[in-house]
Amino acid sequence: MQSAAAAHFLCVCGYAGPTVQSKANSVVDDAKAVAVFSELIEDNRKRLFGYIYSMLQNMADAEEVYQNTTVVLWQKFAEYELGTSFGSWALKVAYYNIKNFQRSQARTRVFFSDSVMEKVAECYQQLGNDESDSRLDALVTCLKQMSEKNQQLLRLRYSESKPIRDLAELDNKSVAAITMVLVRLRKSLLRCIKSQLALT
Repeated sequence: MQSAAAAHFLCVCGYAGPTVQSKANSVVDDAKAVAVFSELIEDNRKRLFGYIYSMLQNMADAEEVYQNTTVVLWQKFAEYELGTSFGSWALKVAYYNIKNFQRSQARTRVFFSDSVMEKVAECYQQLGNDESDSRLDALVTCLKQMSEKNQQLLRLRYSESKPIRDLAELDNKSVAAITMVLVRLRKSLLRCIKSQLALT
């Protein structure tokens, strides 16, 4: 990263500046830290943004939370242990940043339940960068191929954690019938995702 860009990044992230005695050494150390941090962020950008978007399902919200998360990651960068998984650490930080954002919007917005968020977080923790990117792309492609009605059913059940009984009442069907539809949709999604991944 060029020195001007590094200086700008330090300012944006609230860098207060060193003492006069240690200024030269601190600037060198900070430049190295920014270079390392920037490389780690770039290597994990798609995985991190994909995770945030999967939680919020809104591009503008995801962009906002992603930017805030990178700032928090920089502010906490001294806590990161080099050599360990930066991606896993970043996802943990992002998780709490997402929760804070959701609380701030709770009066006017509907978000994933805590249980769904925890499941998504666990899934992303288990996947590497390339694998999570590929599966996310495949999932988005497969969902787009479904009818709006089926997409809405999946969203109500898995994004908003609506009870199956409520879904049955909304669609004037029995609980057993809605359960079978959900099973069929899940199987269809899995087949589609496997097919998409086989093409990559």
